[in-house]
Amino acid sequence: MESDRTRWVEAVTPRSSDNPDERIYEEWDCPQVQAIHPYVAKQPDELSLEVSDVVNVLKKMADGWYQGERIRDQERGWFPGSFTVEISSTHVRARNLRQRYRLLAISGSLLDELKREKERYEKEEKKKDRRRTLTMKEVISSQALS
Repeated sequence: MESDRTRWVEAVTPRSSDNPDERIYEEWDCPQVQAIHPYVAKQPDELSLEVSDVVNVLKKMADGWYQGERIRDQERGWFPGSFTVEISSTHVRARNLRQRYRLLAISGSLLDELKREKERYEKEEKKKDRRRTLTMKEVISSQALS
């Protein structure tokens, strides 16, 4: 009973950090930024940015570094906030999220189609291998008869 109560409290309580220099956002209510300068990642945990990239910001640090997820490909990483400008319009933020979900749906459909195509190709290759095997057996048996 106590664990159920604790889980409910955690579910409705916003995530926070013990670090006063860190601000954590929920994915469904995070700010968005748009890159105004290109940034090339220098570390494996950094996120490269191209001009116009839109990023959902998941964490902001006091030193100006943000952790986020690029909308176009869901890549995550750290980047300097000074290379971006915050999108304040709720209409534009909603449009960006709609576009993200469309891209996810399209990429999911494309992946499904590629998987089906691969399965068809592999099935055809197996048929070709069986035909080759039968032909070789026929050759061997015809040589044995001669």
